[in-house]
Amino acid sequence: MAPDRVLVVDDEPSLRYVLSTVLGGMGCDVTCAASAEDALPLLDGEPFALALLDIVMPGMNGLELLGILRERSPSTEVVIMTSHASIETAVDAIRKGAYDYLHKPFEIDEVSATAARALEKRRLLERNRELLETTERQNHELTAAVQRLATLNAAGVGFSGRASVQAVLDLFLEIVHKTFDAERVSVMLRGVDEDCLHIVAARGLDAEIIRNTRVRRGEGVAGHVFESGLPILVEDTGADARTQETARADLAPSFMSAPIVLCVAIKSLDSIIGVVNVTNRRVGVAFDHGDAEFLAGLCGQLAVSIERARQTDRLHDAVRILKTAQDRLVSSERINALGEMAAGVAHDFNNILNGILGRAQLGLAAAESGEIEPAVLRSSFTMIETLSRQGADVVRRIQESVRNRRERPTNAVNVNEVVRLGVELIHTRLSGTEGTARGPVEVRCELEEVPPTIGNSLELLQGLSNLMFNALDAMPDGGVITLRTGVEGQWIRLEIADTGVGMTDAVKSTLFQPFHTTKPDGNGLGLSIVHALVTSMGGTIQATSAVTKGTTFTILLPVHTAAVSPPPPLAITPPAEPRRARVLVVDDEPYNLEFYSDCLAMHGHEVIAASCGSEALALFERHAPELVITDLGMPGMTGWDLAAAIKTRDPGLPVIILSGWAGQEEEARAREVNVDLLLAKPIDVVYLLEAVQQTLNAGSQRKCA
Repeated sequence: MAPDRVLVVDDEPSLRYVLSTVLGGMGCDVTCAASAEDALPLLDGEPFALALLDIVMPGMNGLELLGILRERSPSTEVVIMTSHASIETAVDAIRKGAYDYLHKPFEIDEVSATAARALEKRRLLERNRELLETTERQNHELTAAVQRLATLNAAGVGFSGRASVQAVLDLFLEIVHKTFDAERVSVMLRGVDEDCLHIVAARGLDAEIIRNTRVRRGEGVAGHVFESGLPILVEDTGADARTQETARADLAPSFMSAPIVLCVAIKSLDSIIGVVNVTNRRVGVAFDHGDAEFLAGLCGQLAVSIERARQTDRLHDAVRILKTAQDRLVSSERINALGEMAAGVAHDFNNILNGILGRAQLGLAAAESGEIEPAVLRSSFTMIETLSRQGADVVRRIQESVRNRRERPTNAVNVNEVVRLGVELIHTRLSGTEGTARGPVEVRCELEEVPPTIGNSLELLQGLSNLMFNALDAMPDGGVITLRTGVEGQWIRLEIADTGVGMTDAVKSTLFQPFHTTKPDGNGLGLSIVHALVTSMGGTIQATSAVTKGTTFTILLPVHTAAVSPPPPLAITPPAEPRRARVLVVDDEPYNLEFYSDCLAMHGHEVIAASCGSEALALFERHAPELVITDLGMPGMTGWDLAAAIKTRDPGLPVIILSGWAGQEEEARAREVNVDLLLAKPIDVVYLLEAVQQTLNAGSQRKCA
């Protein structure tokens, strides 16, 4: 340790010699001056640890020198020496910063002790100052570390909320730019060429630089970090050869106007995917290794977030591709289903049309030959009527199979009573010839007391019969059919179980689809209709089955606890006295138009026929009809458009619309347009005439009111 430097200022040479000898013996490096003026130049060098100043000296006195010394070297301890000391002088010296004072003459031991105490005090003060500086530095470093840790945590939370790579990069640049207050920050990732980096995000760089800059592996600071994975902190950009390597002609000069001073690799689990480049701070403070470590930690989170975002992008792409494939598959399945439905409908309708065509041709042949027998003619027309009704029934079943029911059931249904009726039907079927053609069948009932549900008893009985008849078909060698009822919370449970041949998974997957059947003579509508009617009652139906283990259908129907409204009155009631009227009939199909016209004319009505909406409006203006009957589906102006136009001209004029696909949506539209009656095709002559009479009567009552 270097000796303490001591300054002695006294105009007496002998005293300077004595003090120099005593202090030198204590190991001090002593410098003497004969006056304050001689001492002043000595204060410009290395500070003294201790100064012994005489108060009374020619020229500048010791107290004045004390003031100057305290300004120039505050850490120097001062001892005042005087032979004319008084209490006032001592107090004044202490106030001006003197450590102590000595009375002349003084003992050598007194000088040694005072100097030793002063030097010890200075050493303690220096030690305290060093400790304080160390503590402040450590506190600063700890504060910075805590702040960086908080930044890392906030970055982790922020990155986790960003789904795209660009959003992650934007947040990363914001954090680095704000934390380091850097002039420029750039993120470079490897591209399609695994050995080349390009800028994907930056702050402080021109768009042209971002677009054109490419750095190869091992080239410059970024290339070296990309190759080695080790961070680089450039302390002298002018002398570091790696910064000079990047000054290529193909890089914009402005990119290198602020050379990279800190570069850290972005590392994934198994490779280096890029680097982060940072230039100087705006405040001019150099980067240190702590900055490099912090940036490395931030880059670790960035790498994870980039990989996660890329994985998310890949998943989105995969989902999009899968969605496209699924849409195509669904479209294909729909086309297949439509094809199967069309084939089934074509089969049924071809049979019906074949019968109608045959009967009609026989009737024409008889008419041409002149040998018309009333009984034969009646038989042909009866068969045509029957076949037409069968065709209408096929359409109705198709509508029900696609859940297009025209009305919701509103009556209370006793499920147990329906089950008992179903059992009677089964027994009736088994008592016929079919019962002798199969093995013995036992029907078991396990019925619990259940509350009512809402629906239509006959429809539920039809559905239950279909399920039980299917169970019979599944047990050619006989078996057991078990029917169970019970309550599960707010649901009524109805089970139909058999011990038949069961079903494969493939059969179960298409069980309730229209026109899917395993029976040689089946049309595939039975179970789809059961599904439709159960759904219309607000319930569900499921099937569990295994090959050779039998099948169980489970139906859940909602419990109904509120009061049940009585069945609505019939929409059509025949009037007591028929009324004749002028009727405007509109249909784009000539045979339908002719049928309606002939039917109405035969019963005394004056008929005005139109084949389209525009023609109907023209006839409406000329003839002022009392009733309008129009088809719904017509080219150009539809039945809705025509009804709206007529109601605008004459709101009280009754309008009837005939629809081939009347359903809930059409009924809602009819109320919206204020149509008086919506009828479904095909329609019976009697029903049409009754509808006309009731509509005319209702119109008359409104006018009277």
